[in-house]
Amino acid sequence: MKAFYLLTLCLVVLAQEPAADLLAAAVEYRDSLIKLKSFYVADVKRAEEALEKRRVLFEQGIVSRRELQLAERNLELALAKMKQIDSQILEAEQIVAEAEMTKEKVDVSEQIIRYVGYVDWSIADIEAIRRFFYGRFKYELPVTAYGQSSTHEKLGLDHTDSVDVGLHPDSEQGQALMEFLRSNGIPFLAFRSALAGVSTGAHIHIGRPSQRKQVFSGSRR
Repeated sequence: MKAFYLLTLCLVVLAQEPAADLLAAAVEYRDSLIKLKSFYVADVKRAEEALEKRRVLFEQGIVSRRELQLAERNLELALAKMKQIDSQILEAEQIVAEAEMTKEKVDVSEQIIRYVGYVDWSIADIEAIRRFFYGRFKYELPVTAYGQSSTHEKLGLDHTDSVDVGLHPDSEQGQALMEFLRSNGIPFLAFRSALAGVSTGAHIHIGRPSQRKQVFSGSRR
């Protein structure tokens, strides 16, 4: 895997690298996470099988309740790890979608909705957005990245004051969210599409566009 990846959420093509290389870096990182997930899936299967065996032995009085609880805990940990990598894959998918748009030089008026807002946005303001969304749709706002995530850190992006929401901007929920953001002067970027079969990164980025944390000018490994 390459040592450093430089991407930008605000679709600025970096002078140091062509957009095609940015997309390749994002896709490679995403694919590495997908490969890693296969190991976590195997861990979950082993933990499920071990728990089932422990339950049978516990019912037969061969193992203690503590041993059964340990097997249950091992399954919980395996499932938590898989949930975490699923979240990282989704974040990477969203960044791949943005890199694809840069590479293809698409009409951003068709693919991206941008609202600059007029308030001094803070990530703490997300609580009001959460309350609005739950009151309207009776389920939690589907946040996919809150502030600086491990994925954004690895890709060299400053996402500390931004929130990504896994909603398509043309959906009923996406339309309602954007209307709420506009009515309250909250800046956002909404990405409509990604390439079929490659990325599923349609989402709404709440806050100012993320900036690069640093520029790496050395050679790749």
